[in-house]
Amino acid sequence: MRFRTFANGTAPLGRNRGMDEAMGLLCQTKASDFYRVIDMSKGIETTDTRAPAKCSPVQRKEAADAALARGKFVEACGLYQALLREPPDDSLDTRLGLLKGLAIAAARSARFEEALPALDEWDQLCRRHDRDRFLVLKFRGNCLSAMDLFHPALEAYREAWALVRDTDRYDEGGAVLNNIGSIYERLKNHEAAREHFRLSIKTHEKSTSPVGLRHATYNLALNASHQGDYEGARKAYTSFLEEAEREGHRVDCALGNFALAEVFAHTGDEAAAARHFSIAQTIYEETGQREFMVQLRLRQIERMQTLKNAADFLPCPLAELTDIVDECIGKNWHEFAMKGLRLKSEVYRNRGEFAAACGALERLVEQQKTFFEGNAASQVRALGILHRTEMAVAEAAAERQRSQLLEENLRATEAQRQRAADADEMKTRVLRIVSHELRNPLGAIAGCLEMAAEGEDAEEKASLLQSAREVSEDALQLLNQLLEAAEMESETARMELLPLDLNDVLVAAVARFQTVATKKNQTLLVELTEEALTVRADETRLAIIADNLISNAIKYSPPGAALRTGVKAGADGAILFVTDEGPGLNEADQAQLFQLFGRIARARPTGNEKSVGLGLYIARHIARLHGGDVAVASEGEGKGSTFQLMLPSAV
Repeated sequence: MRFRTFANGTAPLGRNRGMDEAMGLLCQTKASDFYRVIDMSKGIETTDTRAPAKCSPVQRKEAADAALARGKFVEACGLYQALLREPPDDSLDTRLGLLKGLAIAAARSARFEEALPALDEWDQLCRRHDRDRFLVLKFRGNCLSAMDLFHPALEAYREAWALVRDTDRYDEGGAVLNNIGSIYERLKNHEAAREHFRLSIKTHEKSTSPVGLRHATYNLALNASHQGDYEGARKAYTSFLEEAEREGHRVDCALGNFALAEVFAHTGDEAAAARHFSIAQTIYEETGQREFMVQLRLRQIERMQTLKNAADFLPCPLAELTDIVDECIGKNWHEFAMKGLRLKSEVYRNRGEFAAACGALERLVEQQKTFFEGNAASQVRALGILHRTEMAVAEAAAERQRSQLLEENLRATEAQRQRAADADEMKTRVLRIVSHELRNPLGAIAGCLEMAAEGEDAEEKASLLQSAREVSEDALQLLNQLLEAAEMESETARMELLPLDLNDVLVAAVARFQTVATKKNQTLLVELTEEALTVRADETRLAIIADNLISNAIKYSPPGAALRTGVKAGADGAILFVTDEGPGLNEADQAQLFQLFGRIARARPTGNEKSVGLGLYIARHIARLHGGDVAVASEGEGKGSTFQLMLPSAV
């Protein structure tokens, strides 16, 4: 039994007033509306004797809004879900408000499996009743971005931007453009990111709020820094800092000084770097931002280790570094703790104190063990990494004066840790997709089977069983694609290379999709060579490429289309090509088409087929493992596309 008691009085807004006001939360409540939640599954009781024995739906709605405003997101989720089952009234505005509250609370608590369905229903109601969809699209983009599904997030943000682009909603438009730029930055498409940050700044300049302008300016500076344009970064960070100082935003002032210190450090102006580091540290101390202070101090010490005359710049007391490491371990700031231990080992090694350096490395190994224990799914990979780390420490202890070898082992350990983290991130993304994309087909299968079991008409039963079979095949195809993508990402793919005739591979693939094409009244025109075109390839994975290319052509071409596919000799090998009558591609489309979960917003399957943006990513990855590639050519939008698999000829 869990409960929470609210104090009487008017509910304050959350800690970030601007954010809560942007949500449109109205949390003015009466004293009698606060209640004690006792076992959410059994009902809600009040602590005020003047109130009824049970809270009304209206009171529960006000309490849910109050929980959301106070940052009690898990509690708010439970309240909103209960209210959706028993709403205060049947009005559209009430339904939309409850869905909005649930989506926000679920997203803020990282419960995306609850946020996304709420967003789906919210969006459907907005479409059906011609309501403004901007907010739901923005929240959808935020959720997908938090799940690292960048291309679907871009689609949502672009739709949101299209709704406000030609209006005077400058704050909202500037915020969406800033989000789009941030996604491009994470995709390392720095030019596209810079373009959107600049457009965000221009849009925010037309509004009355300085917050969005400040954030876009900071992101533009970060973009310049990533590309090595430190002068451009310095100007943008200076503008960001001046605006933060005018607004009296102390935390942003500290952030601006910290960023400028990094820029000056990169350009070799150590005096300016030290000055801005000091200002940032002072502000962090005044505002009680201890975690930022630790990060800042570790960065100072790291910078100091790169200087030739470190003793003349900033002293590095090992006692302080030890205290920082102990504090980070105590507060479970694992990444800072590991960084501090690596710095300690470097300081000791530079001093020639190899025994102490090995001691620091041993603590680093222990901290890495603690860090990996929290993730059961990465235990196997973590054990291998830790084993190699311990071997490096043992060798360094035996040969203390071989500092060069010790440094190489440390770098190898860090690389292994990063690979493990990347593989685990991919696993998480796959699980998120599986949980979201497989829920509906599994529910449909269960429904069909249940109806078939209860029905008496043989023909109807056969139809239901056929529907269940078709849905299960779609779900299995999606699952196989996800597993194949995960295997490609983790670099564990095993291949058996055999001499294969590319003509035979294409004929087999066309046969597999002939029925699918016939259902859409499409024609598959096959062009084969008179002589064999032999390549060395894994037969199963080569079939995956051919299937993906033909499947996409059928999926995105209209009914009645004539699709050309064939093989031919190329300059450096053999080529399998597929030409469709789909929507065509511009340069921007082609740039994102082969990325993980990459989909084109305006390209929709013509027969309600499913697509999650994995097929072409897998196809190109497999082709490159064979020493080949997959490319696309298109004359532009509305003119179809030609995909080519290029492989070296067998020797």
